[in-house]
Amino acid sequence: MKLGEFIELTLWYKHISKAELAKEIGCSESSIGRMIYDSMKLPPMKMQKLSKILDVPLEILFVWQGYDLANRYKEETTE
Repeated sequence: MKLGEFIELTLWYKHISKAELAKEIGCSESSIGRMIYDSMKLPPMKMQKLSKILDVPLEILFVWQGYDLANRYKEETTE
């Protein structure tokens, strides 16, 4: 499971819409879509806000993002 999938699942579990998340983080709903579906790298401040909103430890989000980035790099270099 990628970080974006985890975020989407957690939003569903906590009954938070993407529009509500976008408002809380301070970005557009399309940015939330890119964050979830395109696995874009998130800046630390957005990760911190996301951690508070989703009630997930910040360290877990950072490790998960690093894992996703490492896998993406690995896929790009082996093609």
